[in-house]
Amino acid sequence: MIGPVHVLFLFFDIYLYNCEIPAIIFDIAMMWANYYNFMLLTKPTMGAEAVAYLLGTFVSLTHI
Repeated sequence: MIGPVHVLFLFFDIYLYNCEIPAIIFDIAMMWANYYNFMLLTKPTMGAEAVAYLLGTFVSLTHI
């Protein structure tokens, strides 16, 4: 269910933030992780995605 949100974020990264490359890479990686988790539904992959969201949050706070 979060996949469409990442597509929206990708749109914002390209058009609103003038092609911010690290954000684009993060959103593409998270779209792949969402798809991968949807196909496997295992605890380690879900935990890895949760950790990636946490790291992404900390990195985004450094850009303020």
